Amino acid sequence: MHTRLDVIIVRLLRASVVALGFAVPFARDVLERLGSGHRILATVVLWSLWAIVLLSVLVPASSSLTALRLAAPAHLATLILVSIAAGADLGSIVALALSAIVTFLSGSGETGAFFVQASAYGDEKRFPLRCPRSFLVVMILAWLIWFTTAAVGAILLIGGAIAGTIVGAILVAVAAFGCAVFPRRFHRYSKRWLVEVPAGLVVHDHVLLTETSMFPRRGVVDIDVWRPSDTGNDEPFDLSGGFRSSGIVIRLKDPETIILSPTKDHPGGRAFHVSSARVCPTRIARALAALKK
Repeated sequence: MHTRLDVIIVRLLRASVVALGFAVPFARDVLERLGSGHRILATVVLWSLWAIVLLSVLVPASSSLTALRLAAPAHLATLILVSIAAGADLGSIVALALSAIVTFLSGSGETGAFFVQASAYGDEKRFPLRCPRSFLVVMILAWLIWFTTAAVGAILLIGGAIAGTIVGAILVAVAAFGCAVFPRRFHRYSKRWLVEVPAGLVVHDHVLLTETSMFPRRGVVDIDVWRPSDTGNDEPFDLSGGFRSSGIVIRLKDPETIILSPTKDHPGGRAFHVSSARVCPTRIARALAALKK
């Protein structure tokens, strides 16, 4: 179930990725101003990241969405570092602009919806959930530290100085460890969905929940928009991760049990019996329209 807008955005993304592949060679003059080792490093990194982005957009899935959203900004950041180090020209500016477009489109809600639905099973309709702001800040900071560690380490490693080579090797090793750990952790946020199946609704969110929460269709009384102004004694249980903006509320005939993820204070998680719950899809209107059909 892909909307027309989803398809248009993903086609623009694919066209931008292909154009970026043609544009990177235009930055050759900038790369030539770098030293031999740094030039080879920048060239290998740029083409490797572009290949990851290209493969991700050609094979959409929740896993390739994670790869895309990690690699696209890394490609842009690498181009920025090269332009700062060697000075920008028209070719590098074109490559930067295209890389920025790819990064922007990669993060759009339409791209996320297209990719997660592409890996759905059977009659599933998947609606990505917004990443809680606190988690998003942590993810961005972790990505920045990871990329900076890799970039500084690689630059020092090929710099020639013995002390720099040692420090660079240590930083590259740390970044390599990050490559083994971060994608798996980041992928948890690409797998946060509200799912409609023939049997009912499922909140698939292993960030906030110990296990998926299933609301049988016969037990769902109503699905509607929730707004911050909707306060009262029947405040729905928050499964949005703390968003106080608009969302979707699911009202139930009989209470259902949900189990939150373990914390330091509650290593076994916490169980709650809820008669209504609210979630926050990335595109509320389209999710609500589809769920009410």
